[in-house]
Amino acid sequence: MCRQNDRHFVAYNPERTVTHRFYRIKPKEGVNLTSKELAALLNFSPTSLFTEVLASAGLGQGVLDVTGTTLRRVPVVNPKALSE
Repeated sequence: MCRQNDRHFVAYNPERTVTHRFYRIKPKEGVNLTSKELAALLNFSPTSLFTEVLASAGLGQGVLDVTGTTLRRVPVVNPKALSE
């Protein structure tokens, strides 16, 4: 997850570097989602809100410390619960 200027986004980039600030994520076992679908759900506005609430102390100037532990705790909306 990234924040740039007031914009929250999750990049779908499965072939790139994983570092202490860029994480590779995948759906949990038994969850019927592709990685692209998961990236789309993580770009959903409520996900940004949950991340803000669950993140550790800020790093200053509005920057949050979002770790792998934080990301494991962020609830993801079930797409079947959404209406068309």
